Amino acid sequence: MLPRLCAPLRAHGEFLGTLMVIDADHSLTETEIGVIEDVAAVVAARPSAQQIAADADRERREEAVRALSGSPGDRERAADSLRGEAFLDRAPLVTPLVEVHSRLHTDALLELSLRTAQAAVESATRIRGAGAVRGHRAEFVQQWTAEPTPELLRAEAGRIGATLRRVLGPESSVLVGVGVPVATLGAVHHSHR
Repeated sequence: MLPRLCAPLRAHGEFLGTLMVIDADHSLTETEIGVIEDVAAVVAARPSAQQIAADADRERREEAVRALSGSPGDRERAADSLRGEAFLDRAPLVTPLVEVHSRLHTDALLELSLRTAQAAVESATRIRGAGAVRGHRAEFVQQWTAEPTPELLRAEAGRIGATLRRVLGPESSVLVGVGVPVATLGAVHHSHR
């Protein structure tokens, strides 16, 4: 194996990989090594095209979920957008609302905890979900395959609350409310009113 200079690629404290530069004759100068390390920092800080696309998709989905509570025109555009993501318009839809309050945690940690709960909702295998986080509050839209019973809705609220308590600890105040099932995306705003 030829001699090489290895510069770690790290972003936000996370190891992403290694930039390797072959230095077969050990001729790299301190200046060149500094440039390689600078390039490694730039490469690590640059988000991938896949990450940029995923962030744009998430933002578009969050905006659609927020718009479901807006004006009739906003609700229809949001419903069209979510239908494009395979949300069925004639399936039982439920909107859990979550609020988190804590004097011990920063706003950034509260938002991170809600995004963790959002990821849990969106990755659930039995329920299709999408969510939007705003400050201390999150709103989710869940599409169930069959009409959920009150017991199933309570269990789902408990699962979301447990996710938040795992992140924040028992000293935080977590409130999870689950709306009544509605039949169409356009009616989601009635679910929790």
